[in-house]
Amino acid sequence: AGEEAGGGPDRGKKLRIAMANRNVNTSELATRTGLSIATISNLRTGKITKPHIGTAKQIADCLGVDIYELWPEF
Repeated sequence: AGEEAGGGPDRGKKLRIAMANRNVNTSELATRTGLSIATISNLRTGKITKPHIGTAKQIADCLGVDIYELWPEF
């Protein structure tokens, strides 16, 4: 459930939009959350489709959005 066949790029769309709306780039979000640039990048591109709950919460809190807005499957 929640996994789409070949669902790659759009998996990170909500995160990209939330970041753009707040004018936060990948390196800024990595610095603010303490996560690696690679992790943020992989979430943005959909290489990581569903982060760990703690990671998702850190990102959502940093961006001031609800975790379910970014990852409805939680």
